[in-house]
Amino acid sequence: DQRVHGGELLFGANRQLGFWAHITRALPERRVASVFGYVRRIYQPLKSGGKWSIEDDATLAQVVEMYRRDWDKVSEALERPKKECLNRAGKWTAEEESRLTEIIKSLGWVGSSSLPPRIPWTEVARLMDQKRTATQCRNKWYDYMVPAMLNDGKSRRWSVADTFILVHKIASLDLDREEDIEWYSLPDEKWDYWTIHKLQQRWGQLKTTVTSEGATHRRG
Repeated sequence: DQRVHGGELLFGANRQLGFWAHITRALPERRVASVFGYVRRIYQPLKSGGKWSIEDDATLAQVVEMYRRDWDKVSEALERPKKECLNRAGKWTAEEESRLTEIIKSLGWVGSSSLPPRIPWTEVARLMDQKRTATQCRNKWYDYMVPAMLNDGKSRRWSVADTFILVHKIASLDLDREEDIEWYSLPDEKWDYWTIHKLQQRWGQLKTTVTSEGATHRRG
């Protein structure tokens, strides 16, 4: 197959950044990353297989179980990029959740939801044997596992009351710069359902919609 052969030549281990920089000189209006991304989309041997069907998902589940989440083998079997297969498989097993908790504890987490350490997520992914990406590990931990711990294992939905409390707490800080917000100081005994990550995420969404003078963060 000409496309596969071309992909191996272009993306083989012997290709260094200098190769792509040389190619990009012929396209002064483009950056190296832009040229690389475009060529990869066209010639990558395992380019996206397109939309996933019900049959594809069923096959993925079977192959994942067969190869015990060895994503290189799963990718090869389905002829789809490794990251695409990994993200599609998505659902975490109880064993993975337990392993994630063990790893984060080993890195210094002691059970405090309000004062989590700076977790090196790339290292966490490595300790998960690269079966999960750093982003997947971070999102799983902050968006699902910690909230469940804070709410006795129950899921809790963000409410209008939560929005009011968050905006009020930030406004009461009376800061000139958003960068000075001490996020860890916002939760209290009566309002300790959300991770710092979730509060920052919600605040980012609110900034584009909250416009009244009494509710917006004062800018310098």
